[in-house]
Amino acid sequence: MASTQTEQSTATDAAPPKTEWKRGLKIPPQGVGGYDRSWYPACLSADVAPGEVIGRPFLSGEAVVFRGQSGTAILTAAAAP
Repeated sequence: MASTQTEQSTATDAAPPKTEWKRGLKIPPQGVGGYDRSWYPACLSADVAPGEVIGRPFLSGEAVVFRGQSGTAILTAAAAP
């Protein structure tokens, strides 16, 4: 009979590590658990028509929502790089 390996889960595995921005700036935690551990809808996917760009206030800044070439809704910061 073949043996199988199983992973043991520990309390430290339960919480993901803090998210860091690519530029090295840490996301400041706000509220219970902080923004990095929660989902906040900016809009519904059905609200974004192909070719449309929607601006939204989001968390403590501005964001835009649009559909990519594949048709998937995308949310990004409303600032030029």
